Amino acid sequence: MKRKMIGKMIAPLAIASALMMAMGGCTKDTEQGNTDKPVTTLEPAESNDPVADSDATVEAEPTRAPEAEKEPETEKEPETEKEPEQVLESTVERADGERYEDVIMLEGMEETVNYEHAANADLGIGIDFEYESLARKKSADSERFVSIYDDANKPENYLELTRSTESAEAAAERISNELSKEYDLYKDEITLDNAGRCLRIDASAEVGGQVMPEQLQKVYIIPTSDGCIIGTAHYSIEAAEGFGHRFLYMMNTLTVK
Repeated sequence: MKRKMIGKMIAPLAIASALMMAMGGCTKDTEQGNTDKPVTTLEPAESNDPVADSDATVEAEPTRAPEAEKEPETEKEPETEKEPEQVLESTVERADGERYEDVIMLEGMEETVNYEHAANADLGIGIDFEYESLARKKSADSERFVSIYDDANKPENYLELTRSTESAEAAAERISNELSKEYDLYKDEITLDNAGRCLRIDASAEVGGQVMPEQLQKVYIIPTSDGCIIGTAHYSIEAAEGFGHRFLYMMNTLTVK
């Protein structure tokens, strides 16, 4: 009888002790941050810097600058046939005797003139002249364009072209020495439209520069590969604004072969 009572008393005590132990374990786990839930392992975030990723097995490409934003493509207009470029009259290859009209400036006014092309294979030149006011005198060693109003045996207004084997500088020195006996000279260098670089000697004053001579000269010396071309304009003082300018326009049409 006594054993039964002791057994009944021990059983509740054992249960109570077991419960206390269980509660104590739960409290300890809670304080240490342990839970009954399974622990998940966070994967490391992917690195934007390929060099910093020590586990990378592929060698990183070099960093490239961002490409500029491309403009949207526009529809291309259909190509149209281009018009031929205009060619200046003075650069056109002309046949000997070919005629055409041109416009020059004379004393501040435009003037329409009629030109004829003169080609001289012996001199290796081509030049255009006003056939209505000048007569052409051609020879193997010169071209001369004489005013139709002058005495043919003693002309005052004419342009003469010759070829020399001298260099342009040597010819200029020789001609200057000859002209300086009667004239004060002015020398310069100009560029002709077709023939290019040109040495020019202006003889338009008598020695001393006090008096204007009756006859004036202007000499154009154009260098060539084997010498030079010499163009000498002769004109009276009264024709300085007329033939003097007309001869300059003619020299700008000169082509040298």
